[in-house]
Amino acid sequence: MVNYSKYCYNKRELLAWFLEVSSLDLVNYFEEKLNNSRLGETTKSNYIADLNTFTEFVKKEKRRNVILDDLCLETLNEYLNFLKLQKNYATKSIRRSVSTFRKLCSYLKDDNFIESNPAYNIDLNIQYKNTKPEILTMNEIKFVLEYVRLKATERDSVIFSLLINTGIQVHELINLKKKNIILGKKAEEDTLLSVNNRVIPLPPKTTQDIKRYEQNNYINNYYFYGQRGKKTNSGIYRIILKDGHFTDIKITPRIFRNSFIDRLYKANASENVIRYLTGKEMNYFLDKPSYKEIKKAIYMVEL
Repeated sequence: MVNYSKYCYNKRELLAWFLEVSSLDLVNYFEEKLNNSRLGETTKSNYIADLNTFTEFVKKEKRRNVILDDLCLETLNEYLNFLKLQKNYATKSIRRSVSTFRKLCSYLKDDNFIESNPAYNIDLNIQYKNTKPEILTMNEIKFVLEYVRLKATERDSVIFSLLINTGIQVHELINLKKKNIILGKKAEEDTLLSVNNRVIPLPPKTTQDIKRYEQNNYINNYYFYGQRGKKTNSGIYRIILKDGHFTDIKITPRIFRNSFIDRLYKANASENVIRYLTGKEMNYFLDKPSYKEIKKAIYMVEL
C-alpha cells in the first residue's frame, strides 16, 4: 500500500504528495536511480527491460498505464505467472524479474513512496500453473438460477441469487444480519445490501427473491440460520453442492464470483466499480465510483 500517513500533517501537504505520486513515472524514476548507482551497465539495462515488460503487461490487462498501486503482491504474482505460462520465461529470468522489483521497491521505500517492499514476499519456489479462473457461461448461470428458483427453498434461492448477482463472498454471506438488507418501502426505492463498508443496490430479481424469503420466513438476527445457529461456510457449500448436483454443472462460490467479475468486465464496468463491488482495496488514483455507476453496473449483469 502507498505510504501516505506520514504526509498527513495538513491538507496542503497531503495534496502535494498525491500530485507527486500520481505523476510519478516509474520507468524514468527507476532509470534515474540506476544511473546514480554503481551497478554495471548490463544489469541496469536488464532491470529497465524487465520494468518495461511489466508496464506493457499492466497496459494490456488493466487497460491503463502502470501506477504505484500496481506494485502489490497480487499483481506481481500475476505478472510472474504470465512470464512463465505465456512468455515461457526460464526460472532464471523470472528470478531476475523478482530482483528488478526488489530493487525498484527498495528505492521507493527509501523515498517514502511505499511503506514496505512487497517484492520480498514473493515466493521464489512457487509452482506456476495455469490459473485462468473457472467461469460459467451466461446460459449455464441462468439454468442454475432458474432451476434453484423453481425447485429449491426460498432460502436457497436467496443464497444463490446473492452469490451470483452481487459477488459477495461466503464469509460475508453467512454473517449477514437482517439489518444488512434494507428493503425499499416504496416501489421507486432501491433495496440495499450493506456489507463490509459497501452499500450495494440490489437488482429487481434478487430483490424479489429476498422479499419472498422475508415474507414466508421468520428472521431474527442472522439472515441465514441452520439447526445449530447461523449458517457456516461448510453449510453454504453443502447447499450449493446439493442444489448444483441436479443441474449437472460444476458450481462453487468461487466460480460464481469469477463469473460475476467476468460479466462486469464484459459490461465495460470501470475498474473501481469492480473493485468496490468485490470488496477489494480501492485504487487511490482513480475516482471513487458513484452510486449511479454502481447501480448501473450491477443492474446490467443481473441474471
